[in-house]
Amino acid sequence: MNPDKEEPVFGAVVVAAGVGSRMGTGSPKQYELIGGKTMLERSVQVLLDEPRIKELVVVISPADMIGQRLVFEDPRVRIARVGGQTRADSVKNGILFSNLKSSDWVLVHDAARPCLLTSDVTKLMDYCRRHQESAILAVPVN
Repeated sequence: MNPDKEEPVFGAVVVAAGVGSRMGTGSPKQYELIGGKTMLERSVQVLLDEPRIKELVVVISPADMIGQRLVFEDPRVRIARVGGQTRADSVKNGILFSNLKSSDWVLVHDAARPCLLTSDVTKLMDYCRRHQESAILAVPVN
Protein backbone atom coordinates (compact mmCIF):
# COMPACT_ATOMS: atom_id res chain seq x y z
CA MET A 1 0.00 0.00 0.00
CA ASN A 2 1.22 3.48 -0.85
CA PRO A 3 2.04 5.28 2.45
CA ASP A 4 0.91 8.59 0.93
CA LYS A 5 -2.52 7.20 0.13
CA GLU A 6 -5.20 7.16 2.82
CA GLU A 7 -6.81 3.83 3.67
CA PRO A 8 -10.45 3.69 2.48
CA VAL A 9 -13.01 3.99 5.27
CA PHE A 10 -16.55 2.71 5.68
CA GLY A 11 -19.48 5.08 5.73
CA ALA A 12 -23.21 4.47 5.71
CA VAL A 13 -26.26 6.07 4.15
CA VAL A 14 -29.59 5.31 5.79
CA VAL A 15 -32.46 6.24 3.51
CA ALA A 16 -35.46 7.57 5.47
CA ALA A 17 -37.11 9.82 2.88
CA GLY A 18 -40.19 7.70 2.20
CA VAL A 19 -43.70 8.78 3.10
CA GLY A 20 -45.09 5.31 3.91
CA SER A 21 -48.03 5.62 1.54
CA ARG A 22 -48.37 1.84 1.02
CA MET A 23 -48.50 1.19 4.76
CA GLY A 24 -51.58 3.36 5.21
CA THR A 25 -50.75 4.63 8.72
CA GLY A 26 -50.70 8.33 7.87
CA SER A 27 -47.05 8.74 8.81
CA PRO A 28 -43.78 7.44 7.38
CA LYS A 29 -43.09 3.88 8.54
CA GLN A 30 -39.51 4.70 9.57
CA TYR A 31 -41.06 6.54 12.54
CA GLU A 32 -43.26 3.62 13.66
CA LEU A 33 -42.29 2.35 17.10
CA ILE A 34 -41.01 -1.12 17.85
CA GLY A 35 -40.30 -1.70 21.52
CA GLY A 36 -40.15 2.02 22.29
CA LYS A 37 -37.77 2.97 19.46
CA THR A 38 -38.49 3.99 15.90
CA MET A 39 -37.47 1.76 13.01
CA LEU A 40 -35.05 4.51 12.01
CA GLU A 41 -33.41 4.62 15.44
CA ARG A 42 -33.01 0.84 15.45
CA SER A 43 -31.45 0.80 11.96
CA VAL A 44 -29.04 3.62 12.79
CA GLN A 45 -27.97 2.04 16.10
CA VAL A 46 -27.16 -1.32 14.51
CA LEU A 47 -24.86 0.41 12.02
CA LEU A 48 -23.26 2.57 14.72
CA ASP A 49 -22.52 -0.56 16.74
CA GLU A 50 -19.96 -1.41 14.03
CA PRO A 51 -17.00 0.81 15.04
CA ARG A 52 -15.45 0.87 11.55
CA ILE A 53 -18.31 3.04 10.26
CA LYS A 54 -16.77 6.51 10.38
CA GLU A 55 -19.76 8.51 9.10
CA LEU A 56 -23.48 7.81 8.86
CA VAL A 57 -25.79 10.02 6.80
CA VAL A 58 -29.54 9.80 7.46
CA VAL A 59 -31.38 11.00 4.34
CA ILE A 60 -34.79 12.52 4.94
CA SER A 61 -37.21 14.44 2.76
CA PRO A 62 -36.89 18.23 2.95
CA ALA A 63 -40.64 18.29 3.76
CA ASP A 64 -40.37 15.73 6.59
CA MET A 65 -41.36 17.64 9.72
CA ILE A 66 -40.62 14.70 12.05
CA GLY A 67 -37.17 14.23 10.55
CA GLN A 68 -36.45 17.95 10.88
CA ARG A 69 -36.42 17.43 14.68
CA LEU A 70 -34.16 14.36 14.73
CA VAL A 71 -31.23 14.40 17.12
CA PHE A 72 -28.60 11.67 17.33
CA GLU A 73 -25.98 11.89 20.06
CA ASP A 74 -23.27 10.05 18.11
CA PRO A 75 -21.05 12.58 16.28
CA ARG A 76 -20.73 10.19 13.32
CA VAL A 77 -24.40 10.83 12.41
CA ARG A 78 -25.45 13.68 10.14
CA ILE A 79 -28.99 14.42 8.98
CA ALA A 80 -29.28 15.26 5.28
CA ARG A 81 -32.50 16.89 4.13
CA VAL A 82 -31.79 15.83 0.56
CA GLY A 83 -34.31 13.05 -0.12
CA GLY A 84 -35.10 12.69 -3.81
CA GLN A 85 -38.01 11.58 -5.97
CA THR A 86 -36.84 7.95 -5.87
CA ARG A 87 -34.86 5.81 -3.43
CA ALA A 88 -31.96 5.83 -5.89
CA ASP A 89 -32.01 9.64 -5.96
CA SER A 90 -31.99 9.73 -2.15
CA VAL A 91 -29.03 7.32 -1.97
CA LYS A 92 -27.08 9.36 -4.52
CA ASN A 93 -27.87 12.61 -2.71
CA GLY A 94 -26.81 11.08 0.62
CA ILE A 95 -23.48 9.95 -0.79
CA LEU A 96 -22.89 13.38 -2.33
CA PHE A 97 -23.78 15.01 1.03
CA SER A 98 -21.28 12.82 2.89
CA ASN A 99 -17.62 13.51 3.45
CA LEU A 100 -16.69 10.18 1.88
CA LYS A 101 -14.18 9.92 -0.93
CA SER A 102 -14.66 7.89 -4.11
CA SER A 103 -12.25 5.26 -2.75
CA ASP A 104 -14.31 4.74 0.45
CA TRP A 105 -16.86 1.99 1.07
CA VAL A 106 -20.54 2.96 1.46
CA LEU A 107 -23.14 0.79 3.14
CA VAL A 108 -26.70 1.66 2.13
CA HIS A 109 -29.66 0.70 4.30
CA ASP A 110 -33.40 1.41 4.20
CA ALA A 111 -34.50 2.87 7.57
CA ALA A 112 -37.76 0.93 7.43
CA ARG A 113 -35.90 -2.41 7.63
CA PRO A 114 -35.25 -2.67 11.39
CA CYS A 115 -34.20 -6.34 11.59
CA LEU A 116 -30.58 -5.72 10.61
CA LEU A 117 -27.96 -7.37 12.82
CA THR A 118 -24.59 -5.81 13.60
CA SER A 119 -22.97 -9.24 13.18
CA ASP A 120 -24.25 -9.34 9.59
CA VAL A 121 -22.96 -5.82 8.93
CA THR A 122 -19.55 -6.88 10.27
CA LYS A 123 -19.49 -9.98 8.04
CA LEU A 124 -20.42 -7.88 5.00
CA MET A 125 -17.70 -5.33 5.74
CA ASP A 126 -15.12 -8.08 6.29
CA TYR A 127 -16.09 -9.70 2.99
CA CYS A 128 -15.83 -6.43 1.03
CA ARG A 129 -12.47 -5.57 2.54
CA ARG A 130 -11.04 -9.07 2.08
CA HIS A 131 -12.18 -9.48 -1.53
CA GLN A 132 -11.99 -5.79 -2.52
CA GLU A 133 -15.39 -5.99 -4.16
CA SER A 134 -18.93 -4.81 -3.62
CA ALA A 135 -21.52 -7.01 -1.99
CA ILE A 136 -25.18 -7.06 -1.02
CA LEU A 137 -26.41 -8.26 2.34
CA ALA A 138 -29.43 -10.50 1.89
CA VAL A 139 -31.13 -13.40 3.61
CA PRO A 140 -33.09 -16.20 1.98
CA VAL A 141 -36.86 -15.78 1.91
CA ASN A 142 -38.96 -18.72 3.06
